[in-house]
Amino acid sequence: MAWAPANDLTLGVSPGIDTAVTAEQTPLLDAPMADANVVSMVPGGETVILTGAHVDGYDAASHDRAGGWIDAMDLVK
Repeated sequence: MAWAPANDLTLGVSPGIDTAVTAEQTPLLDAPMADANVVSMVPGGETVILTGAHVDGYDAASHDRAGGWIDAMDLVK
């Protein structure tokens, strides 16, 4: 493992943890892809916690003590 100096790191436009609300019932997936396994279903209108990671249109999220990936198009931020 190697360490990088803090001066060499960037946090992006809006770093840190954020929240969003599901627009409708949507799956929380175990990978950022449409054919990934479903960890759980998140009902519409529920708040999810976003960690800031975003891959191929999916946001890393957690809901009700479960973590995974959720399609960003299913979220109202």
